[in-house]
Amino acid sequence: MEICKKILCAGCGACAEICPKQCIVMKADIEGFLKPVIDEQLCIKCKKCISICPSNQTHTERNRDYQTKAYSYIHPDKNLLGKSTSGGAFTALAEWIINKGGCVFGAVYDGEFYVKEVMAETMDELAAMRGSKYVECDIADSFKKAKKALEDKRYVLYTGSPCQVAGLYATLGDADCSKLYTTELLCHGVPSTKLFQKYIEYLKEKYGEILSYSFRDKKKWSWGCWGCFQYKKGNDIKRKNFVVASDYYYSLFFKENCFKESCYDCKYASLPRLADITIGDYWEIEKEKPYSEIKDGVSLILCNNQHGEELLQTLGERLEIADIECLKNQNLTIIQGTHRPDSRNEFYKDFERYGFLDTAKKYVKIRRVIPIVARYLPQNLKNIIKKIRKH
Repeated sequence: MEICKKILCAGCGACAEICPKQCIVMKADIEGFLKPVIDEQLCIKCKKCISICPSNQTHTERNRDYQTKAYSYIHPDKNLLGKSTSGGAFTALAEWIINKGGCVFGAVYDGEFYVKEVMAETMDELAAMRGSKYVECDIADSFKKAKKALEDKRYVLYTGSPCQVAGLYATLGDADCSKLYTTELLCHGVPSTKLFQKYIEYLKEKYGEILSYSFRDKKKWSWGCWGCFQYKKGNDIKRKNFVVASDYYYSLFFKENCFKESCYDCKYASLPRLADITIGDYWEIEKEKPYSEIKDGVSLILCNNQHGEELLQTLGERLEIADIECLKNQNLTIIQGTHRPDSRNEFYKDFERYGFLDTAKKYVKIRRVIPIVARYLPQNLKNIIKKIRKH
């Protein structure tokens, strides 16, 4: 039995969660993406998995009567802001939920750098959830735990990609969702866990044991698309900073030919959005504010329904109204999915045949780069640089 077309499966795991016989398990396919596998001997052909699959239906109609509102936000705690990907909006919302005795769901690395959705009930547990993880996340038993928390009348903040939020809604049935708040990330696609694991192995062979990894790190170059990892060399612990152009995995991510097939036909990369709240980076805000105010990051927030408005009110006066029409032009992920490049046809075949490094070398060329944070430069200096580059 086929739950949905393989090319459309987002790997959200809703089918495995809803199965009354527990005969569906999520397993990695040859490319390394999670897909449902059915034990046909246990299956009773009830077809609940088919009827609730978010790839067979969408839930975006839930917000169709609401006019989406846009905001910017910067967390007041400079320490927490420095540890966040953008402006710390997730942390601020999560703090309110936990202070109300609730629980928060978000993505973390486990000890082997696999990304999983877990539950946090304390401020300390929130720390691992901060920061973007540009790889597929295993929802594990998070849907089950979220539903149990709602049954216990607790506040719940569930954060994930739009397809994961869709999977959560699909499994909740008639649960009381008055205390549930969903936050989706502005996502334009995810590479496979297998690809990321082979990349970590490559780093280990080149540098030593990898102790920590961050795609978005502000310590050296402030807010932007650069990261770092810590590694152990002998008895020493060292730190390596990198930018997109100097890193194979990061370069492949922005090449966009290593994403899950369903990402190229995303049902949720449009308005109205699916979740109560959408968060991402507020790119190009330098046109509105000076560098000194935004260098540590700014969150873009979309409020998608009245329920989301109630939660956003907890952010207070630091929540500033933004122009959604301008934001749609600056961040196309709000209204459209990622174009599928032709090189996607062969990428994972080459990866399976040649391994990570040789495949990466085939598709991207890396170079040593010292970042110039161009968006923070005065406009007249930008114009001079453009003229020089043309010559």
